[in-house]
Amino acid sequence: SSKYKMITNIEVFTSAKQMINYIKAIPSVDLIIMDICLGNENGIECINEEKDSIANIPVIFVTGYMEYCQDIFMGVKPWGLLTKPISEQRLHNYIDSIIKISEEKTASISVNFNRTKTSIKLSEIIYIESCGRKVIYHTNAGVFEEYIKLDDVCEKLNDSFVRCHKSYAVNL
Repeated sequence: SSKYKMITNIEVFTSAKQMINYIKAIPSVDLIIMDICLGNENGIECINEEKDSIANIPVIFVTGYMEYCQDIFMGVKPWGLLTKPISEQRLHNYIDSIIKISEEKTASISVNFNRTKTSIKLSEIIYIESCGRKVIYHTNAGVFEEYIKLDDVCEKLNDSFVRCHKSYAVNL
């Protein structure tokens, strides 16, 4: 679809083994759309057998056989299920939600303190505290400080943060 300009490479495989070999060789795969019935192979079994190789890749299963639907929840947690004929709108909804989550994971904020500029991923921030004229970022990697107003910081944050007090913003 022309809706997704950032998609630059789409690979189609005729066997699960080909797909898994590709993913192991090219670690930058963003999404797997897996048919449950692959001739003699079972897409669900393939994904479950390779769950370590694809742990961080969203998987959308496709099927024309509703009797397999319950099986997709055994093992790897799928991102979604599309039934044939595939609804383009439903596929776009899944892709949009994957893109949104991916952008939230990589979004960052720039912090200036003592003439040093540091970039902190928003997903790494546990909470932000206002203390005097400073804002203190409590993160998984440690504590960072900056001379700035909490109001100004909150304007740079995404929807995963909630201002729960005049002096605190928490990452949900």
